[in-house]
Amino acid sequence: GQLGQAEEPRLIGPLVQSLRPKQWTKNLLVFAGVIFAQQAGDRALLLRAGAGFLAFSLLAGAVYLVNDLRDLEADRLHPKKRLRPIASGKLSPAMAWAALPVLLAAAGAIAWWLGTGFTWVLVAYLVSNVAYSFGLKHHVILDVFLIATGFVLRAVAGVELLKPVAPGTQMSSWLLVCTFFGALFLGASKRSRELANA
Repeated sequence: GQLGQAEEPRLIGPLVQSLRPKQWTKNLLVFAGVIFAQQAGDRALLLRAGAGFLAFSLLAGAVYLVNDLRDLEADRLHPKKRLRPIASGKLSPAMAWAALPVLLAAAGAIAWWLGTGFTWVLVAYLVSNVAYSFGLKHHVILDVFLIATGFVLRAVAGVELLKPVAPGTQMSSWLLVCTFFGALFLGASKRSRELANA
């Protein structure tokens, strides 16, 4: 019993690290719907936005796990990526696979609570990210566009999660345009730096 309890913290740390919580700040864009609708003072709507943030973060964590499992052998040969929990052996592939359905179920349950519109956006985000992990990330132009689309989907989700309780909520075209081109610029800049350092 004591051995099992001692093992748990050793597993939880590497698992959380594999979910890349530092990257979850991107999901704060889900709050844009509440802010642009000038409803930031409404606690009920903020709660829904917070739930949307959590759903996106859990789903993003699941995608990172899939990506690390798929790239396991390549990551072990990479000077930096070899230090990731799965590549370094701190987290076993079996544990990562076991965590995946839990993360997906939790994200799905939250999405269901937030409504059909939000759920479909989350599904689109999952499909595009899985496609990214399974090959599209190796195509530079598609890669950058997919990254930008991910940010747009977060912004759209932030509006969709409000509609079931605030039907008058409208999508701001300026929000979508600024989000897409801003993310496109950041994605292109990141990829150009990676190519320069390759």
